[in-house]
Amino acid sequence: MDNLDSDVVHLINKLSELSVNDELDTGDYISLVATSMKIVEAMGNKSGEEKKILVTSVINRIVNESNDYTLKSILTPPTVSNLIEVIINASRGKYKLRSKYKSCKKRMGNCC
Repeated sequence: MDNLDSDVVHLINKLSELSVNDELDTGDYISLVATSMKIVEAMGNKSGEEKKILVTSVINRIVNESNDYTLKSILTPPTVSNLIEVIINASRGKYKLRSKYKSCKKRMGNCC
């Protein structure tokens, strides 16, 4: 078994453990990807690209082994890749969503 395969098995085992302990809702697809990223981040000694490949491989394996049509239609490989990028960019503060919300609210007053 090569290194990627053993890392994939390790990550799937960790996700299964979290799911069994009700710490992860596998029906929440975004949390599934985000939790996978968090676990891979804690594994250390991998480049960003290696981490992305690992998370993508795990999510693709989970999707391929699932009988859930919704899961298969939502978590396509391009969607998973884009979701990973959005999570990374959000964690780095590249989206200024809160400041835009405050600016909008200030202009609109207390209507909401």
